[in-house]
Amino acid sequence: MSVVLSLPQRSAVLILRLWLEGDSHGELRARITHTSNVTRPGVTDSVAGGVDDVCNIVKKWVEATLAEGAVPGDGGETLE
Repeated sequence: MSVVLSLPQRSAVLILRLWLEGDSHGELRARITHTSNVTRPGVTDSVAGGVDDVCNIVKKWVEATLAEGAVPGDGGETLE
């Protein structure tokens, strides 16, 4: 027999705003607002210039989110 427990869904959020400085060939800029747990107050703001910087910030956020266990899921856990 299996029992499904309904646990609160843990969620993390990241908002990424990109723009080019100057003309259409300008340098990429980004503002990244993120939290690894929406149940706690406060967010972190980061700024980046260039694709590599943006990717590094997002990667660190994903790793921190996984480390805290705030992985989006269906909110249920099956016990055998």
